[in-house]
Amino acid sequence: PLTTFSSCVDEYVVEILRREGCGDAISQTCCSALGCEDTDFHFCYGRLFCQICIISLHEACLTHVIQVSTPLFLDRTWFLIYFAVPLHELGMWYQVGHLAGEVCLHPWPAFGNHFTIIDTNGVHDIALDFCSCMWK
Repeated sequence: PLTTFSSCVDEYVVEILRREGCGDAISQTCCSALGCEDTDFHFCYGRLFCQICIISLHEACLTHVIQVSTPLFLDRTWFLIYFAVPLHELGMWYQVGHLAGEVCLHPWPAFGNHFTIIDTNGVHDIALDFCSCMWK
């Protein structure tokens, strides 16, 4: 009886992915940001974005957890594996002493080039520079 469903495996996997939170985004061919055509996706709060757009959208949201999903076929069963990607691994760098998105002309790196924030949704390592403009 299970062999009758083997021809429908792809259809079932698409439906499982749709039900797991991306809606019909499985057919999405480009980033959710207006005017962006990139196809490298990262998931944040139900929408898919490319790496450049996800960084610009999170300049003031340092503790958001970006999700990446990977389908896995194990023992003739499909699983959807989610794992978190820290924003600093995507290239996000936070500048203290300036407005979000503003570039400092005299950055001073934090010790080890990272900083730890403890928030309600977990412990986060962020890439951080302090401003040393007043000493220059």
